[in-house]
Amino acid sequence: MPRHLVARARLHAADDRWCAVVVVQAPAGFGKTSLLAQWRREHLARGGVVAWLAAQGQDDAERFVQALALAVRVGSGRPAFGHTLLQSVPADALEGVTTWLAEVAQSALDVVLIVDEAERLPPGARDALAYLLRNTPPNLQVVVAARADCGLDVDDLAAYGNARILGPELLRFRLDETIELLRARLGPSMGPDEAARLHEITEGWPLGLQLALSVMAASADPRAELAALAARRGAVREQFIGLMLANLAAEDLALLTRLAVFEQIHPGLCEVVAQDPAAPERLARLARDTPLFTAGEASDWMRMHSIARDELRRRFAQWPAAEQAALHARAGVWLADHGVVEAAARHALAAGLNDLAYELAERSLYESVMTRGRHGAVLEWLNRAPAAEIDQRPRLLLAAAWTLALSDRHEEARRFVERILASPGVDDALRCECALILGGAAVFADDLDRFAALHDPWAVNPPLRDPALLGAHTNRSAFRLLIEGEPAQARQRQQQAPQGDFGAALGYVAHWGEWITGLGYLWEGQVRLAEGLLRPALARTDA
Repeated sequence: MPRHLVARARLHAADDRWCAVVVVQAPAGFGKTSLLAQWRREHLARGGVVAWLAAQGQDDAERFVQALALAVRVGSGRPAFGHTLLQSVPADALEGVTTWLAEVAQSALDVVLIVDEAERLPPGARDALAYLLRNTPPNLQVVVAARADCGLDVDDLAAYGNARILGPELLRFRLDETIELLRARLGPSMGPDEAARLHEITEGWPLGLQLALSVMAASADPRAELAALAARRGAVREQFIGLMLANLAAEDLALLTRLAVFEQIHPGLCEVVAQDPAAPERLARLARDTPLFTAGEASDWMRMHSIARDELRRRFAQWPAAEQAALHARAGVWLADHGVVEAAARHALAAGLNDLAYELAERSLYESVMTRGRHGAVLEWLNRAPAAEIDQRPRLLLAAAWTLALSDRHEEARRFVERILASPGVDDALRCECALILGGAAVFADDLDRFAALHDPWAVNPPLRDPALLGAHTNRSAFRLLIEGEPAQARQRQQQAPQGDFGAALGYVAHWGEWITGLGYLWEGQVRLAEGLLRPALARTDA
C-alpha cells in the first residue's frame, strides 16, 4: 500500500458502474496500482477474497495458470486450493484456466482477481487471460491493470456491457482530490491556492503529484519549491523524474541505479549488490519517503516503479562493463544461495560467468521439468544457450529432450536423444530414460506401434532409480495395457507406482497416471455403450 494513499470516493469498488470485468488502462504513473490497492482494501472490508497477481515477463501460459492458483490460495487462506494446478499444469493452458475457473466456481467464495501490470505478460499468457475474462463464473470479478498500449481485446465485452474500461481521464486527480492529498502530506497550512497551482503543473497526473509532493516535503520552504516547479514547467514526466532523482543523495541514487536491474528487490539482495551493511536501511527509508516502490504485504520483497526503473536502467547501462558484470555476479550468487536458481542463472550469464550460468540452468531445469512440467523455461534456455554448451551438460540435454518430446517438436527430440546416446559413459539407466522420452513423443504423435516397440524392451525391471522416472515408467506400462484393451489391468498396474513421501518428485507424474486411469474408465464406458447398442441387433440376428 502506498504510504500516502488517498481513497477517492468517486472510484469506490462498490460503484454500480463496475462489471464482472474491469480494465484499468492508462500510461505509467497514472496510479493504477494505487487504485487497485484501494479496491483490495474495500473488498477485504466487505469480507471478499482478493487474489492479487503481479504479472512478470517470464509468466508463460503454464506459469500464469499456476500463479492464478497460488494467488487464490494466498488470498483465501485455503492451502489446498489449486493443488492439482500447482503440481502440474495441463499441456493446454486454456484447459488449465478452465480448471481454475471451475475450482473458483465451486469454492462458494466471492473472489476478486486483480492482475496488475498485465502488459508484462507474454502473448500465450495474455491469450489465457483473455479466455478467462470471457468465462467468469458469477462469484468472480476480474480487475486488470495495464498500460494504454497493451492490447487486451476486450472491446466486444465492453460493447455488450460485460466489461468496463477506465482510462487516464478518469484516473487523473481532480482539484478537490489534489487539495485532500496536499493537506494529507504537508498539513492544513497548505491552502486551495497552492493545491490549484500544483494541480495545474501536474495536470492531475497521479505520479507527478506524488513526486512533486516528495520534493516539497524534503524542502525547508515547500511554497518556494512549488514556485520553482511552476517556473520550470515543461515535459511533466521527464521533469519530475529528473527532479526526484536529482534531489536524492549521491549514495541513494547509486543504490537505486544498482537495484533497477532487478524485477524483485529484497533487503538481503540489496546489501550484497551494494556491498554495504547499511543498504537495507537506506532501501527501507527510500521506500517509506518516496513513491518509487511498491512493497508486498507480509513480505520483504518489493518492486520499483516502472518509470523510475526504466530511467535508472538507462543510467546503469552507461556504467563501466566491469562494474555491471561484478554486480550481476554478486546477485547470481545470492539468488542461487536463496533458492532462486533460474534468476541466478540469468544474472550469472549477464556477468559473463557462462559456466556457472549453464550449471545453474542445468541444476534447475531438469528438476522443474520432471517435477512441475515447466517446459516454457526449458525452451527459453534452449533458444539462448549455444549448442556446444548444451552438449556438455547431460541433464540440460535431457530436459530439452523431454520438453520437445511432449510438444509438437518430435523430430528435434529424436535428434537430442541421438546426441545424448552418442556421449561417452552411457549406461542402461540413461538408455531406458531415452526410451521413455521417445515413447512419450510417439504417444503424442499417435504412433502407438512405435511406442510399444520402445517400451517393451524395458517393460520388466527397468534400470531406473529416480522416483519420477519410475513413476513415468509405471504410467507407460499402464498405458501399454490400456491400448491392448485391458483397462482393469492398467489400473492395477497403476497401483504399483513407487510409494513413499517423495513430495514434488511424484506430483507431476502422478497426474499423468490419473489421466491414464480416467482414460481407462472412458474406454470401458465406450465398450459398454457399444454393447448396449449392438445387443438388440444381435438378438434379432439370433432369432
